[in-house]
Amino acid sequence: MDENFIVTLINPFSRVKGRRAKENSVITLPALEPRNELDSEIHVFRATSSADPISNAKDCTVAVIYGYLTQLAFIRLHKDTTWTFIYAGTRNVQDLVYVEDRFFAINDLNQLESFAVTPQFNPKEEITVVAEYFEQEAAVIKRYLVELSDRKELIMVQRYTANRHNIHGKRFTTKIELYKLDADKYKWTKINSLGGAAIFLGENSSISLLASEVLGCLPDCIYFVHDYNRVPCKRPRDFGLYNVKTEKFLPIDDTQAATLIKMSNQTPIWIVPNIKL
Repeated sequence: MDENFIVTLINPFSRVKGRRAKENSVITLPALEPRNELDSEIHVFRATSSADPISNAKDCTVAVIYGYLTQLAFIRLHKDTTWTFIYAGTRNVQDLVYVEDRFFAINDLNQLESFAVTPQFNPKEEITVVAEYFEQEAAVIKRYLVELSDRKELIMVQRYTANRHNIHGKRFTTKIELYKLDADKYKWTKINSLGGAAIFLGENSSISLLASEVLGCLPDCIYFVHDYNRVPCKRPRDFGLYNVKTEKFLPIDDTQAATLIKMSNQTPIWIVPNIKL
């Protein structure tokens, strides 16, 4: 998003040196106007889409987490000229994902809400609570929603973090927990296996893959990188690898990936090169 709040979808591979940019490698959407003064400084945190915006644009809806209160908005490509803002009590959203014709959003109280985009969308009627709050220890927690690609299961990852020395010190992840959605019982069930899959957590992108389909990828592991949490940090240093079954962090400091991350001041994102944007 630029200084005029124009939202742009960009194919990251179109910026590879020496590669010719494909048609529609940049898609410009209408401005996501701030709703108040606080929104103007902190705006889009997360974006996801219901379909490939190039090959299936007529069925593509882009949804975002935006603003100081981290609320929701969406727009249908080639159908809407403005964003639809969702106000019906939906705020403090930490993550957003699209699974089987519905968007799912998780807030800071572990409440999972779901909605489908319809031509006459009414948030009071369309948004439903799928899973409720449950008790947990007091800590700084970031929540992620991930669909296990091979099983159409919705997983919530809870990432516990702390800061060394003071609020401006080095942030690090202390613990990771996984929960699977039991939609029939409106509850989360704790799990300790991904069935051979691997999860990648990060800024604006959390994905899952079968580890057996990716060379060098470890099964039942979570790869995580530093992401935004509104706490000042000099450089993105909170990254690592976590084994779900053993519940232990694995050393990666001597890898090439770790070296590259430490050299950068930007928070990295995960990319799966299969979208035709």
